[in-house]
Amino acid sequence: MIKSQEGDILRKLGILFLLLSLLLFACTQEEVAEEGDDLTLITAININDLPYVGPVSVKQTQMISGDVMRSQISTSISIAGEAQEIMSVFLINLNEGNIYFVNDRDSNYVQMSFAELDQMLEAANPAEEDTAGAALELTKDMVQRNEDNAKPIGSFGPCVPVEFDLVLSGAGENAGYKSSMQGQMWLSRGIDNSSLFLDFKDRALERLQNSMAGNAAFFGIPAAVNLSPEWFDRINQAISGIPVEAEFKVTMPVKDETITYGITMNLEEYSTAYIEQSLLEVPSGYQEVDFSEFRMY
Repeated sequence: MIKSQEGDILRKLGILFLLLSLLLFACTQEEVAEEGDDLTLITAININDLPYVGPVSVKQTQMISGDVMRSQISTSISIAGEAQEIMSVFLINLNEGNIYFVNDRDSNYVQMSFAELDQMLEAANPAEEDTAGAALELTKDMVQRNEDNAKPIGSFGPCVPVEFDLVLSGAGENAGYKSSMQGQMWLSRGIDNSSLFLDFKDRALERLQNSMAGNAAFFGIPAAVNLSPEWFDRINQAISGIPVEAEFKVTMPVKDETITYGITMNLEEYSTAYIEQSLLEVPSGYQEVDFSEFRMY
């Protein structure tokens, strides 16, 4: 039973991490001092109080140069009492309309179009199995940006807070279903070259938004709820900026119980140095494989 629960939670975390990378968080673990026209950011993300698994620590490298973003995510997690390190690398190329999952240990990669990625996210929806056929709606939908309460944080300039209070409820045979997310995020637009991140996020969301609007897995909100493009537009406008700090409490059903866990995030550093072209493409000689054969370490 515990092993099954671990697998279920890990599957949900995998989708959550990918969506956080695509929608919200930009971060890196490489620090360089030179100035340039690119953008690299440093962030630590921690997931606390996760049952069966325990605390999860995430270090993510995200580099943006023109139409390409490289994201490298290092996840430390305990499985069956043993510490595990999971490394994930993916590239998003907006010009091509593709995402690449790269495995340096196996020297292979997976190439997906945005449409294929959408299909995978829909099929792997974290809460789909818990809500099949359910009527779901956001019974509380509060995302509020407060420009008047901006404050300086470290070297990141004035940061604007955004409050989140979302509750998703079921009806009919799934009347007992309930998931929620509450918390606060602080965002900066004063970081050098921040326009690279903002423009890239807007263009990526525009490419993904049509299918995600009807198949969202945003902080555990499942595909069964129909979220309109207008809803995503409103969220995107509220979180305009580079996330500097965040703290969330998430509650969601898993099988026959409800779990509650916390997510904290802190931007540690940023760089505008030139990013080597070799980091923004799949290395030559790597073999393309099907996603079912691809392993993340």
